[in-house]
Amino acid sequence: MKAYSGYTYTAVSAIAQEVASIQLKLFSRKFVGGKVEATEVLEHESLSVLNFVNPLTTLYDLIEGTQIYLELVEMKSVDMVNGWVIYAN
Repeated sequence: MKAYSGYTYTAVSAIAQEVASIQLKLFSRKFVGGKVEATEVLEHESLSVLNFVNPLTTLYDLIEGTQIYLELVEMKSVDMVNGWVIYAN
């Protein structure tokens, strides 16, 4: 965490705040007549878990902290494979 100071702090924080401000939406999809139809899901247990991480952490805080971590350890991407989160260098 020594790297998280000065210009690095400013740049990483700015990126993390932009990423955290993105409005996430959950969609369900189904195939109808060979085409994919996507419908926004407004109520789901996953949304509740994300929006209320714990009494002290909001979704914004969670995403901002994760992005700061990824920027500082030079992770290039995050993927979900079979329910597992994969961090790729």
